[in-house]
Amino acid sequence: MWRAQYRNFGTHETLLGNFTIDVGNDQAGIRWFELRKSGVSAWTLYQEGTHAPDDDHRWMGSIAMDSSGNIALGYSVSSATTFPSIRYATRLEGDPLGTLQAESSMLEGGGSQTGI
Repeated sequence: MWRAQYRNFGTHETLLGNFTIDVGNDQAGIRWFELRKSGVSAWTLYQEGTHAPDDDHRWMGSIAMDSSGNIALGYSVSSATTFPSIRYATRLEGDPLGTLQAESSMLEGGGSQTGI
């Protein structure tokens, strides 16, 4: 799990976090969440989601929110047919809660170590 990101919007406060989970069949995916708090109220779960759009493994996520409430989630990805790569997915403030848009590639790997 990466560090939680805190942001104070004045009307509410947010904490974002993510961690790697097994989404089934020994496949790694990213579970992410946003907690919110208004005034003196307790922290509550505002939204959450699991990012595993295909059979590739995703891990080492890092999530952040900008001052407009947009979210970006970056992570490592690989599989038997995908070289280790870095990708990201985003959520605009007005998108449905708990969803991320289609992922994009930041850096596609060109190979992997297969032996000693």
